[in-house]
Amino acid sequence: MGLYLFDLYLQFFAVKSQNDQKKAKADDKKNEEYECPHSTGNGNYADPATCKRFYQCVDGYPYVNRCPSGLYFDDISKFCTFKNEARCGPIATNSQMILLTFDGAVNLNNYDHYRKVFNHKRFNPNGCEIKGTFFISHEYSNYHMIQELASEGHEMATETISLQSGLEDKGYEEWVGEMVGMRDILKNLANISKSEVVGMRAPFLKPGRNTQYKVLEEFGYIYDSSIGVPALPIAVWPYTLDYKIPHECKSGTCPTKSFPEDVFKWLQEDFLRYYDQNRAPYMMPFHTNWFSIKELEQGLQKFLQWG
Repeated sequence: MGLYLFDLYLQFFAVKSQNDQKKAKADDKKNEEYECPHSTGNGNYADPATCKRFYQCVDGYPYVNRCPSGLYFDDISKFCTFKNEARCGPIATNSQMILLTFDGAVNLNNYDHYRKVFNHKRFNPNGCEIKGTFFISHEYSNYHMIQELASEGHEMATETISLQSGLEDKGYEEWVGEMVGMRDILKNLANISKSEVVGMRAPFLKPGRNTQYKVLEEFGYIYDSSIGVPALPIAVWPYTLDYKIPHECKSGTCPTKSFPEDVFKWLQEDFLRYYDQNRAPYMMPFHTNWFSIKELEQGLQKFLQWG
């Protein structure tokens, strides 16, 4: 009896091995048949044949991936989700995502400038007004103004309480105090639910190495906006931390000139670098000091009018 069971055991694994080999060969064949889009670079792309698979293109080579059982690939969000939520692809799109972000305190020094940017006269193609994300720091902030912006649909996220320099070298407790503490302040002083505050940006765009991201993960944050990406032939998208970052980590890449025409041209050229390639979301991160320089503000206004 023991020999018979052992024989069945061997037969089972022999069949399983053959099936695995056939599956691997089928995947290789699919890889050879699918061609990664040259104009959009690395990323996840829908399988034209089925919503249950997708291709991950890395340096021009497609790797076939299968969604877990019961899930389907959403070609807009670029991840596997439930069938009733998945938008099967390939989906053609001509839209361009632009992210307007601002970091620092919100107060009398910049509130009117924000009102000029979000003047209820600028709309997205779907008819909705444009919105922004504000990475809030505590010192000098007016929480009534913050609450007003949040009530109009702008996203509130956290920078830190003190904006202290050197935080990137501090430990876990310091990051919790500065980052999560800022989220608590938004709840207590601006009546913004903690569940609505899901993003953060490190002071001076200097990430806190692994420590910062451990805090993000453990305290329910969804995204970080601290890592500067150098100018690349094709913009990085989608950008996740499933793997280590695919470029050198840099900071301090602000323009050095403050002539309005130069500022406008710089913003325009940087935007077109995204728009003319794969149309990855284009983030425009501004510190509150931007509005203290007339030429920079004029350049931004000219760009928004052009856009």
